Amino acid sequence: MSKVFVLGLDGATFRMIDPLLEKNKLPTIAALMKKGVYGNLESTIPPVTGPAWTSFLTGKSPAKHGIFDFTCFDPNSYERHLLNSTHIKAETLAEIASRNGKKVGFVNMPMTYPPFPVNGFMISGILAPNEKCRFTYPEELYPELLLNVGDYRIDYSISGYPTLEEMSKDLNRVTELRKKTILYLMDKYEWDLFCAVFVGIDRIQHWVWRFTDSKYKFKTDEEARFRNIIYSYYEYTDRVIGDILERLSEDDFFIINSDHGFCSSYNRFHLNNWLEKEGFLSFSKEPVSEKGTQIEHFFEKWACHKNTLVNRIDWSSTKAFSGHETEHGIFINLEGKFPQGTVKPSEMNALTEQIREKLLKTKDPETGLNVLDNVYRKEEIYNGPCLAYAPDLILITRNQEYEISDEGHHAKGFLSKHIMGIHHRSGILIMSGNSKVLNTGRVDGISILDLAPTILYLCGLSIPGDIDGKIISNAFRPEYMELNPPVYEEAASIQRLQDTGIYSKEDIAQIQKRLENLGYM
Repeated sequence: MSKVFVLGLDGATFRMIDPLLEKNKLPTIAALMKKGVYGNLESTIPPVTGPAWTSFLTGKSPAKHGIFDFTCFDPNSYERHLLNSTHIKAETLAEIASRNGKKVGFVNMPMTYPPFPVNGFMISGILAPNEKCRFTYPEELYPELLLNVGDYRIDYSISGYPTLEEMSKDLNRVTELRKKTILYLMDKYEWDLFCAVFVGIDRIQHWVWRFTDSKYKFKTDEEARFRNIIYSYYEYTDRVIGDILERLSEDDFFIINSDHGFCSSYNRFHLNNWLEKEGFLSFSKEPVSEKGTQIEHFFEKWACHKNTLVNRIDWSSTKAFSGHETEHGIFINLEGKFPQGTVKPSEMNALTEQIREKLLKTKDPETGLNVLDNVYRKEEIYNGPCLAYAPDLILITRNQEYEISDEGHHAKGFLSKHIMGIHHRSGILIMSGNSKVLNTGRVDGISILDLAPTILYLCGLSIPGDIDGKIISNAFRPEYMELNPPVYEEAASIQRLQDTGIYSKEDIAQIQKRLENLGYM
């Protein structure tokens, strides 16, 4: 049976890959695309790391697996708690393959902390606090890596460097450690399905993307050199892919995917300020002490004031408020759901429609164009037992080029100018392998939810009947699918440990700082 290796490149986009392909800078990726299939991979709505990678793992929408963001409201509270793997309400690829006797390896996969038992090994990714916690399964795997690889780092920080060059060098060091870990595990252990995620592209694009945009006006001659950092890292990643491919046979399957893409944002839409302007939200009259993080770069100082919503908003006079920036949505201050709810359940539909209509008429005063392409009720996008966790309204900005901000009170107006790299729904998919199985050429209309059933099919496993994704059938030769029709089964129930005592206060502080540095909180 052929093996399946999945390489996740967090944030990778054809917007960067295509120009480099034209210059023959990515020979490994070019060869994979030539002998396999490729196309844009649509992410979740919104395109955020937590829900997107969990949808990759489960083949299900956030309304079924329960992860809409990195955090979730506490019951009857405006406070939030960090999510982790114990909150995933659906069986994952790792678990399905394990219970069917397949040997698996998962490395640096987001939302897998704490790691759970599998028929193989697992190394948690983002939301694991640090290397001192139990972030590997089995637990003794980390000491083994220290002995045989030399070091291992869970994630990569984009703050605290004197120059972007130093940041780039450290990113390469972390990536090299990740590669060495993967190659060691591929050689040391038996495996049928191996999934590994590299986060470097996402991390560096968050900070350097603006310098690749033709509209960005360089402040110094030195800034003009920063755009090359992204291009160089893509080229370095191409070489890493080549090293991994050397361990695979021609009959094995190799998949590259990202959880989302990237694009330029030219404005911030301050959603809470807009809600205040329209009379749906009131800020507290008492002055609030704002404590925030300040990330300093030698070319720029960016002060981020991230005070909690709980202290900024007068809840007794508020009907609706913004979710986290990464949620791209609005919550109704509903009686029975929130402690100072002001909206009766009978008023819910009328209020959400009123807000929706006003949002769709909101113009950018500079261009005269709509700020939003669409505003959805959550029921229009999601369907599942976890629907209650979703924002009541989900916003799609025009061309996905406006960054939604939950900041308020201190920001002026509801729009502000800036150029930044932000997530876009169009990620990447490249599949290569056994030529008797796979087609060649471009495939369209594929979703990140489609990867789980496709991977299970490649592994010769049955697919849960309640899965939302579908097999990417146009990636396969028709004669192969005729001889090997997919098999579906009743979805298995999943029991997870209760979320008790997983994070200490110090852990939470570390993770929050990491997410803040990435603009996720």
